[in-house]
Amino acid sequence: MNKKSGFTLIEVLTVVIILGILTAAALPQYRKVIKRAEAANALTNVKAIFDSAKRFKMSRSAWPTAVNQLDVELLDVGEDGTMGEFQYTFSPHDGGIVSACRLSNGASSANTYCLEAHYRRNNIRDVYTCRYSNSRFQDICESLGTNCTNSVCIIQ
Repeated sequence: MNKKSGFTLIEVLTVVIILGILTAAALPQYRKVIKRAEAANALTNVKAIFDSAKRFKMSRSAWPTAVNQLDVELLDVGEDGTMGEFQYTFSPHDGGIVSACRLSNGASSANTYCLEAHYRRNNIRDVYTCRYSNSRFQDICESLGTNCTNSVCIIQ
């Protein structure tokens, strides 16, 4: 009596199909977690850049125009202010705004979201916001902030 041990083809296929179903269910959630982590990292960078921009404004009486003017060193920042999937820009309007907008990967530039830090004068608290132009980014902004209305979430 020679008995062979092992798995049948049906058993192996069953396991492969179950693993495929589990992977298909878990992958979208994994991608959401990665996107939220990227947004949280960009928010940390915005806060550091914003603090440095405020120091720049205090010392030179003007809002900076590029990241390389600041006293903060950021790894892997390009000449155009891109770092990872985000582009960091400065606007002197309303006292000064620092923005980190997610690059749209060739799609419409309106198909993205931006993290913004707004400088407020006269002892008014600075404001951080997340603006999204597409409902698919709403959950990312809502995960960072509260008080979401009209495609804008206030970040506390």
